[in-house]
Amino acid sequence: MASKPRRPPAASSGFALALAAVLGMTDGLVLSPNRNPTKSVAPLVRPLILQSARLTRRRYDALQIEGTNRRPPTEYELNRGKAIDALNADATRFADAELDWSIYSEQIQLADPTGVRARGLANYKRFFQLVRLFRSLMVDDVSVRHRLRVDDANGRIVICWYSTWRTSMAKKPIQIDAVSYYSLDDRGFVEAHEVDRVEINGKRRSPETAWERLQELVAGGPGQMYPA
Repeated sequence: MASKPRRPPAASSGFALALAAVLGMTDGLVLSPNRNPTKSVAPLVRPLILQSARLTRRRYDALQIEGTNRRPPTEYELNRGKAIDALNADATRFADAELDWSIYSEQIQLADPTGVRARGLANYKRFFQLVRLFRSLMVDDVSVRHRLRVDDANGRIVICWYSTWRTSMAKKPIQIDAVSYYSLDDRGFVEAHEVDRVEINGKRRSPETAWERLQELVAGGPGQMYPA
């Protein structure tokens, strides 16, 4: 008498589901109900396995789409990011330390609303050398606070800075506030630095006379030290 074919154990079905869940291949899979109910917990586990598999597949698809849409940053974006980091650091120490010159174009211009004051990186460096020399000889301490924002619409980085200059030759600390606009070229290097809205002790000064006025205040030169 021929023996009846043996039915595979229910555990093999559970193993197949688990394997399919790991491989993320069961999304949309329809399984026939278990026709031979046993004490196995497979019927309880099956919905969890299917749900996990669907989530795994959806996550996989999402990652694929994300990977497809992601692009490497452009040269402009990389250089702009470096400029933001460098300007954030240099804004508080420009009177005491060398700046990060790698973010500037060789053709950089230092300007104010009345015109260009310096052309080329060498002259730009020389200007800040004079600032540091003046600070070391005439000023005891300089503290600077600043706020930075990126103006993508105009291709520039804007820094509002607020500085306090203390010297034994002046009765009170000297407050100098201004706005610096750093314009970027097509590669993301700083090609122009325009200084505007200069205020000394709360009074607006034109940028072309602000430096002379600072020297007067520090050295006690011509004019009243703190005009009313």
